[in-house]
Amino acid sequence: MTPWLIKTSPGWGEVAYINSFKQDFTKRELLLGWVFSTLKQQHGFALEVAIDGYQKFNVPIFMELKKNTWISIKGSYFKLPIYFINVFLRRVLKR
Repeated sequence: MTPWLIKTSPGWGEVAYINSFKQDFTKRELLLGWVFSTLKQQHGFALEVAIDGYQKFNVPIFMELKKNTWISIKGSYFKLPIYFINVFLRRVLKR
């Protein structure tokens, strides 16, 4: 068959799974959970881990993590108009 008739497919895929953290975890494990979820830009989950960590251990570092996560979440709101403009332009130019 000719190459223009066959749709190109990726040769690999990537899946990330973050634990739900519903079990009893140590401070260290919750901190690592926050770090990994932040690195994966899963800010909502990072916020949940920070809140859970503060409720379980009452350590101020979790409040700092919560503040930092809120800053990341609020900062992403500024990217929304750009995202919607890009989606709109792609749809318009596709026609």
